[in-house]
Amino acid sequence: MIAKQLNHLQTDYIDLFLIHWGMPAKKKEGEDDAEKDSEGKLIPALIPFMDTWKVLEKYYKKGVFKSIGLSNFTNEDIQKIYDEAEIKPHNYQGECHILLPEHERAAFLEKLKIIFTAYAPIGSPGRYDEETGDTGNSTPKGDVLGHPVPQELAKKYNKTPAQILLRHLTQRGLVVIPKSVTPEHIKDNINIFDFELASEDVKKLDDIKERQRLFLFQSASTHPWFPFPDAMEQIKSGTDK
Repeated sequence: MIAKQLNHLQTDYIDLFLIHWGMPAKKKEGEDDAEKDSEGKLIPALIPFMDTWKVLEKYYKKGVFKSIGLSNFTNEDIQKIYDEAEIKPHNYQGECHILLPEHERAAFLEKLKIIFTAYAPIGSPGRYDEETGDTGNSTPKGDVLGHPVPQELAKKYNKTPAQILLRHLTQRGLVVIPKSVTPEHIKDNINIFDFELASEDVKKLDDIKERQRLFLFQSASTHPWFPFPDAMEQIKSGTDK
């Protein structure tokens, strides 16, 4: 599988390789996709995390992976892997934005000297297909980019709301990975280092009370190792609709 990925990328090394989530599933025979039951839920394969981590360590030692890490794990499982690992995780990637600020997780990762990378930092506005209504593993609820606070601050600083959101997270010391296919937006997303949010404006963003996880991973919600209790609450209450 790793050789196949290297071939597709046309490279002999990968800068960062992550375990995508802590919910392993059975693999379809002869395919890369996971097996699902009649309700579209992943069929678990309870492979210990450390078995997979040891493979990453092997490729790290070979120089094929320049750094290794985790994504979508509980703090408890991150700690277990950290304690048992020969090569400690370098990076953790998780959903993080003004509606899911993850301050507790950020502090936890900082203690372990694991870099925290925020995905969906501007709310992943393209996650919802307006034509088909398909939400995939996410919910259309929760407007991060259109929230009134970044909208207000964008006018104050003469920046876009996305730039305000990205600057906020970088001032917290987080890495951000916004996604865009629009050249103008890509340029804007990197142009966030010529200004700094004042402390009172950082507080405005930090004080937002709404809470909304945007990526619920519904297909894995019945997995015994599902890592997001708050997502389960949203799924059960129907707020992902």
